[in-house]
Amino acid sequence: MGANGAPLDVVKAVVKAGVEAGTPVASALMDVDLTILQGRILLYRVFDVAHEVHLADAERALRTTAGDGRSARLRLERQRDSVVFTDPPVTANLSERLITLADREWSVRVEAKAYDFGVMTIIWTLSIPPRTTIVELEEMSVQLEEPSLKADLERWMTEDCDVAIELMKPGLVKPGRRDMCDTLTVFALTGFEEEITGETLASHHRIPGLILGERVTFSRQLRDELRRSSFSYSTHDLVVIGYDAALVYDPTGTNDVSTLLEFALAQTLELELEDRDLDQRVALMHDQLDERRRAGQSWRNSPYETLRRNLLSQHLDFSEVLERVTSAVKVTEDFYYAKVYREAVRVFRVDEVVASANHKLELMSRTYSMLSDEVDTHTSHRLERVVIALILFEIVLTLLAKFT
Repeated sequence: MGANGAPLDVVKAVVKAGVEAGTPVASALMDVDLTILQGRILLYRVFDVAHEVHLADAERALRTTAGDGRSARLRLERQRDSVVFTDPPVTANLSERLITLADREWSVRVEAKAYDFGVMTIIWTLSIPPRTTIVELEEMSVQLEEPSLKADLERWMTEDCDVAIELMKPGLVKPGRRDMCDTLTVFALTGFEEEITGETLASHHRIPGLILGERVTFSRQLRDELRRSSFSYSTHDLVVIGYDAALVYDPTGTNDVSTLLEFALAQTLELELEDRDLDQRVALMHDQLDERRRAGQSWRNSPYETLRRNLLSQHLDFSEVLERVTSAVKVTEDFYYAKVYREAVRVFRVDEVVASANHKLELMSRTYSMLSDEVDTHTSHRLERVVIALILFEIVLTLLAKFT
């Protein structure tokens, strides 16, 4: 049988006809319905669950609750020193689930992964049935975007997150799941019935529909954009990164690339939340400034002194969070992993969020400087008044001594 489920000679005939017409083999295979021999669908949902996570305490709690087999610390399977996690996240194995997708029941392996900066990822793993075609996989992608199924997935994965929070609670600092979350679907494929290169797979006309989960005719501009977000390490692997979905074709079956995509998503959520908090802080800062201005000057203390102290504390707190999140992983020497991670950071808009947060921190810093000048001026005026009062007091004492 060939790549489209038809006899192999039919597939060969399609390729031969294309070649005879002057079409390269890769182009002749672009329209063939490829048959997948092995693969997985990874559904990620990322939550903010705490101010930070003491991972050693979380791991200890998991082992106490369910034994050593319940938890693990993350290790990249290829063990490349060029990818270094400052504090590798803790993974907990949760109970399996059953869901209905594409008119069949799926057994889902559920994991929870906690990061030290307070983010938790719920990971659902679905094994793709052997001999699933790329068209059928595209149909599954479309179904995953249906509002009713998305609502169910959100509810079920939120329930899993709450279970994981309870299991790891001893390691959570200021626990509490926030209402904002991010999602990512990774189609991790390890083999096709026909031998196929990464370049040929990237050119296949079903890939945009698979990544975007839509049944439309896509423009050349969008296809070109997806090609710009595609990378290969060898001739027979491929990574295509979309905003909320990705394709990973790797015959070795390792999870390293998916792990890097997941981490970039976790960074994105935490930084988006910090950026949103900064928006609220900046708005509150303006309100407090107006309130102090309307209250007028006080002879004893500057009306901005307390605000200045609070502003400095907030600036230090947010700067610490940004540093902790952005430096949680370092990708240095490995060109391929570095390219994949940096492209994920670009597509997920991490750089934009960091730039926005840094702009607001700079605004807070300038406001702090202006408030410091105002407080120093107020203090200087107060000292001048004290000196004048002392001089007047001394003059009065001198006059009283002279006329008595």
